[in-house]
Amino acid sequence: FSNKLVESVDRNPDALLCLTKIREKDDYLLEHSLNVAILLANFGKYLGMSEEEVQDLSYAGFLHDLGKIKIPDEILHKPGRLTDSEMEIMKGHVKHGVDYLKST
Repeated sequence: FSNKLVESVDRNPDALLCLTKIREKDDYLLEHSLNVAILLANFGKYLGMSEEEVQDLSYAGFLHDLGKIKIPDEILHKPGRLTDSEMEIMKGHVKHGVDYLKST
């Protein structure tokens, strides 16, 4: 496992930075992102995708909510329903994630 992790970081040095940023923001967000990555990797294998495709799918799953690191905690952790304006801010996580990935 550790060899694959090191190889992965060598191939994608920014992945470790993203992992750190997500962990700094929120433990639940990190756990959710890892779970999505694992589920997508298993699904990709089930579909018969190549190893490279499975890795790409897994990375995409891991990074799908990266932009949430820019969402204010009071919105990200709000119990109950978000207001319309809060939901607009939350929807911005997609653009934040794209912008962050473009800058790395």
